[in-house]
Amino acid sequence: MKWILFAMCAGLAGCASNNAGTELTGERYDVTFSARETTGTLELECAPPSMRVPEEWIDECNAIARRYLGTLVARGRISDFPDPPFGQAGQAMKGIWAGLAKSESAAEDSGMAITGFKLGRKMEWDDLR
Repeated sequence: MKWILFAMCAGLAGCASNNAGTELTGERYDVTFSARETTGTLELECAPPSMRVPEEWIDECNAIARRYLGTLVARGRISDFPDPPFGQAGQAMKGIWAGLAKSESAAEDSGMAITGFKLGRKMEWDDLR
């Protein structure tokens, strides 16, 4: 539940960091992935380009995060990482994405738009070593 709340909070407010981080783009869907490294935490974020992409964008986000975290393992910076990287929040988001897409369609019909949605995960470095 806390990951779902974090995903929603990240979507509404974003997260601040001292480090600009790493940004990657998905291959299958045009998702945007970023990783911000701070002294005590690693923050992963991934966002779809719009509400019109299927829920598989979450799989794309997990695939990108796996590649990124895999490079950290290969460099010896971490020893392990959770799989899937976006955890239960990603799995839950798949379940509600269709409803959000319908809401977006209804919002557009009324002249409104849902924007700025992100999936996020914050991990402690100590938990990854």
